[in-house]
Formats: sequence, structure tokens, C-alpha cells
Amino acid sequence: MPQKRRRQNTEDRPARRPDKPRAAGCAKGCAQIGDEADPAVRAVPPRAGVNAAPAAKDTWVMLEYRVSAQRVDARGSLAYCKEAQILLDTGVKGRADAFNPAEMLLAALAACMIKGIERVTPMLQFELRGIDVALRGLREDTPPKIARIEYTLTVDTHESDRRLELLHQNVMKYGTVYNTLAAGTELTGRIRRASGGGR
Repeated sequence: MPQKRRRQNTEDRPARRPDKPRAAGCAKGCAQIGDEADPAVRAVPPRAGVNAAPAAKDTWVMLEYRVSAQRVDARGSLAYCKEAQILLDTGVKGRADAFNPAEMLLAALAACMIKGIERVTPMLQFELRGIDVALRGLREDTPPKIARIEYTLTVDTHESDRRLELLHQNVMKYGTVYNTLAAGTELTGRIRRASGGGR
């Protein structure tokens, strides 16, 4: 007569293996890039905005940005935000002393990349002396839009090529303007070391 299988008691169960510990200093959601033995080499998770409102657990917080613009004359306009203002080239004939809308778009992308680098360099303990961004936008007529953006990030640093590429990965992954443009425009670029910044 077959014996009934005895139900295993809690005491008989093998001990559960503890979860693999995270790398030191790596917060929840922090993606590891490169050598896991080096906790300083990692992708940095995005930081919540300073003005973000408190939110319930497991909910997303939407940050809000506000800008206003006013026509000055037939040649230009002014854009306002916080305590700053920018002269805009909105005239039909154009002007050399102001950014037109397409140039403002490229400038916003450049600012996004530089700001992203400023944010992650202390976390990665990445040393640099300067950053240059060169951008090129290609416009198509039907429909009128920026179809392609190319950029070159030049960093003056003695850091290794691996950590230089890690810096680029953070720029591409956590840049607000970068991700917005990449979703609807062909966005390609590279990062390079400034001449004289070799190891």
C-alpha cells in the first residue's frame, strides 16, 4: 500500500540563499556597467527634481517646467524663465545676434548633456577639466522638421577610455532633452578625449 507523502515542515526546508549584495553605494535601480568589482564604475540613477511634490509609494512624479515668450518686434522676441531672459531670432530675415528656434533646440541638447555630466561626475569620481559639445542638425522640408542630429562630446580628462564611455552612457540614458529628442529624431554622436588629455 503506497505511503502518503509527509508534508514538509518549515523546519525541514533548506535555508533560503541570501540575495546577492549590491555593490557599495549602488542605490535601488542602479544599473551596473563594466566591472562589478569596481563600485565607482556604474550608471547613476536619475535624481528626483528639487521641486518635485511628495508622492505615494510606487507612483511617478511629473516635474513641471514653465517658460514664456513675448514678441519684441518684427526681428526678434524674448523668452523668460525664472530670473533669466534669452533673445530669440524670430524674424523672417533672421539675425546674427540671436538663436533661431532650430539653434535653440540644439543648444538645449548641448546644455542637457553638459548638465548631465556635471551631475554624475561627483558620483563616479570622474575628474575632468573641460567639456566641449559640437552639434549639427539636418532639416527636411516635407514635413518641416529636424530629421537628424549629430554631436561630438569632447572631454578634457585623464580618465580611462572605459570610464569615458561610461560617462557617455549616463548622458544618453538619463538626459531629459536627450531622451525626448531621441524618441522622435535620429540622434547619433560620440565622445572623445581632448588632444593632450591622454593617460
